[in-house]
Amino acid sequence: MQTVRASLTRLKSLIDTELPDGQDVFGYAGVTKKSLKDAIDVSYSLTQLIDDYDPKFTFEIIAFKRYSSAAYQTLKKLLVSWPQKSDHAAAKLSYGG
Repeated sequence: MQTVRASLTRLKSLIDTELPDGQDVFGYAGVTKKSLKDAIDVSYSLTQLIDDYDPKFTFEIIAFKRYSSAAYQTLKKLLVSWPQKSDHAAAKLSYGG
């Protein structure tokens, strides 16, 4: 789970550096850097709970780790490729918004 938590921490850093401030991140009303980082904090807390689970759930934990790795790579690509603040109208169209 430590790798998953490290990925979540890196996502928070990317959100800070790559996304604009404001109330409409990604062109969606009410989505803010803070709300995205709060969601990551909740996920981080949940991963700490997984460490305490019974070993009989090994398959589920491995599956979760693999899924979270793929999700991290997708989110990282999105955040790194997100256009600068001045290009958000065009970005909304190109990302399907």
